[in-house]
Amino acid sequence: MDKEKNRPKTFKTIAIRITALVLSVWLVFMVLLTWAVAKDFQQQIETKAHELTALSNHIRFSSHLDPEIPGYASLLRCMRLSDFYYYLSADQLFPFVLPQVPDSYGSDDWFYGKWDLLYGFHPAVIFYDADQNVLMQSGNVLTFTYCTEASWHAQNLLAEGYSWIDIDALPQGRERMMGYLWGGVQADMPSSFYLWGGGVLRFTGYFEGERFEPTSVDYGRPSYFHTEPTTQLLAKIDAATGLNWENIVSDDAPEHQKLVTLYSWEVGGYSYEHQNLTANGSRYDSLVDYLETAMDDERWYNYRRESLFDSIMIFTGKIKDDPEVGTYALAIRCWPVQYAMWRMIPTYLVSFGLVAVALWLILRSIRRNVTNTLDMLVHRLTTDAPIEHLSRWKEPHALEAILKGEQAQRRGLVNDNQQLRSSLEFAKNAEENRRQLVSNITHELKTPLAIIHSYAEALQSGIAEEKKEKYLATILEEAERMDAMVLEMLDHSRLESGKVKLSADHFSLLKLTEGIAEKLAPALEERQLRLSWGFHNDCFLTADEARMGQVVTNLLTNAVRYTPDGGTIWLRVFSDEKDATFQIENEAEHLPEEVLEKLFETFYRAEDSRTGKGTGLGLPIARSIVELHRGRLVAQNTWVNGEKCIQFSFTIPLK
Repeated sequence: MDKEKNRPKTFKTIAIRITALVLSVWLVFMVLLTWAVAKDFQQQIETKAHELTALSNHIRFSSHLDPEIPGYASLLRCMRLSDFYYYLSADQLFPFVLPQVPDSYGSDDWFYGKWDLLYGFHPAVIFYDADQNVLMQSGNVLTFTYCTEASWHAQNLLAEGYSWIDIDALPQGRERMMGYLWGGVQADMPSSFYLWGGGVLRFTGYFEGERFEPTSVDYGRPSYFHTEPTTQLLAKIDAATGLNWENIVSDDAPEHQKLVTLYSWEVGGYSYEHQNLTANGSRYDSLVDYLETAMDDERWYNYRRESLFDSIMIFTGKIKDDPEVGTYALAIRCWPVQYAMWRMIPTYLVSFGLVAVALWLILRSIRRNVTNTLDMLVHRLTTDAPIEHLSRWKEPHALEAILKGEQAQRRGLVNDNQQLRSSLEFAKNAEENRRQLVSNITHELKTPLAIIHSYAEALQSGIAEEKKEKYLATILEEAERMDAMVLEMLDHSRLESGKVKLSADHFSLLKLTEGIAEKLAPALEERQLRLSWGFHNDCFLTADEARMGQVVTNLLTNAVRYTPDGGTIWLRVFSDEKDATFQIENEAEHLPEEVLEKLFETFYRAEDSRTGKGTGLGLPIARSIVELHRGRLVAQNTWVNGEKCIQFSFTIPLK
């Protein structure tokens, strides 16, 4: 028995195995495709690097640069540093994969914020002079166009020279300086910088060749401008009232070094991300540090790491248009697999979607033609339910035909058995209802009969003359109560049997309620009860006006009966496009949920409300009348103005 219980379902087993097989095949294919794309990307990067080293000039010249101004050569070298990023890229990858060519900035790809992740590579460059001394290398470089202090104060804002600063060598480091610049630095990519929010930079320091070593860098901008002022306007403001200068960099000046002050309003440069790496057993702070070590040590000069997960390649070349540069060394670190996976995300999603749809179609066919038929046969054997033919396959169809014949023979026996059970259940329920009704009637009539009997015996025994009238009045009152109870029982029986014919009267529910409330005014005044009205609009409905008046009377009388002296009763009558609603709430202690539902049972009264008042038939009669009008009568606990209340409400459809 245990083995039978633990056996898996057929469709579940088939689905798991087919899904595992299909996804395994898809996964293997995606791995092979990713590997092919990564290999293709690595080969393209290497090919581009070879082409780059073979070029004599790949710089993008700008027409506004003046070759006659000092520092022009160093400015071009800075531009060459960023130019390597533009040139190195994959033009076309394996089928189904779109390459990412860095042809523009500001595209959606910058949202991801990683140049090396988008383009899969990270270069480092070192320029050497003819004596193999380092002229410039990859790093965080700021280039700027400057004029002298005298020209700035004379408002003669013409470029007098170009220079550059090694930001990595600043005493405060890169972050302080970059906080006043905007561009590729935030995405760790090469880009042109410009001053964040406009303004002007003031450099104080000295030249080392064409490189400027700042001892102080200040940022100036007027505080009352909300837009970027022009450079000419900045110079005028500085000459008139002075700009607000904020110090960015401050360092001690070397002894016997003549300092100069320069002003710049045009800045550019190159942002370089320093990434740690481990190669040939040693750890380096960045790729440019590794490249410098490799060029100094002939043992590692030709070192290449061909791994598709983290590859390193070194190339050398010459630039003919810059006589000061003898050679340059280029190191490229790339992550082909990461790049391939990044670029293949659409391919993964589309192919997985196609595989999922195909898998769903296959499993759907198996379910409809095999497992559903088997499930129906098992279900028929246990419940004798009818079989619906779904399978188009031969074997399940044959099983269906055989068992349908068996089912036809057994269905008659099942129906006969069901009829016998239904008859027996109906008889049991009818007998139980009869006993309950007799018990309820006996209980309700017992008290008034006992009172009449005892008072009649007292009269027969010759009770004092002054008590006869009281006893006779009591006997008459109890007889009238029993008469009302019998009439209500007959009315309730007729309502439940559906033999009552309802009239179709068109009347105002609000007016009906007001009329009944006026009749109960003496009872309200006697117990000092307050009646609070609330209505949004008058509502007219088509129903049996007399019966609906009976419902309202029962609910209002019930509220008056069980509201403590001096309490409040709230009445609300309103309607919308579909229904008319009557709500009545009276102050009273909350009842349990099971008691709220039993209030509508015949002769039921809550234990704490068995005061002898009422017949216990008012609420059941009210619910029967509301239900005959296709409505619904409910009771619930509520709070009104912080007071515990019992709410009765019914809703009648207007159409």
